[in-house]
Amino acid sequence: MATRKVKLAFMTKDATRKASLKKRKRGLIKKVDELSTLGDADACTTIFSPSENEPEVCPCPLDTQEVIMKFVACGGTKAKDGKPTKFFRKSLIKAESQLRKQQRENHHKELINLMYGCLVG
Repeated sequence: MATRKVKLAFMTKDATRKASLKKRKRGLIKKVDELSTLGDADACTTIFSPSENEPEVCPCPLDTQEVIMKFVACGGTKAKDGKPTKFFRKSLIKAESQLRKQQRENHHKELINLMYGCLVG
């Protein structure tokens, strides 16, 4: 059976939001457990809930700490190009080049409109 598309928006009702969080948290924990069991992979999750003081850790705090230590030992969070500043710098350069291109196009169109205006009278 196909699942319907869920519209993602902030839930205004507090009770509905808490019930949804509880249900989705249960599903996420189940998926992490399945992934680690069936896929023979080291997986863990930490969920910080606004209504609870302590984060929920799956499968258990010791196993989670082990997985995190392995993750950090193999290099941790390496982006493709290294640091996030490189990514933002590339994005900025790309946006600036698009801006310059659009400015050139606008200038060209303004000149054409001016010439047609002069021709018409």
